[in-house]
Amino acid sequence: MVKWLLAVLLILVLLEVFRAQFAKLGLGRLPGDFRFKHKGR
Repeated sequence: MVKWLLAVLLILVLLEVFRAQFAKLGLGRLPGDFRFKHKGR
C-alpha cells in the first residue's frame, strides 16, 4: 500500500511540475472549465 501511495504522490508532483508545458499544448483544460482569477493570479 505504501508503494501505491508513493507512486501516486510522485505522479501528482510530476504533473504539477510539467503543468506549464501541458498548458502550452492545450492539455489540462476541457470545454466548459471555469477559471477564476484572484488578485491577478
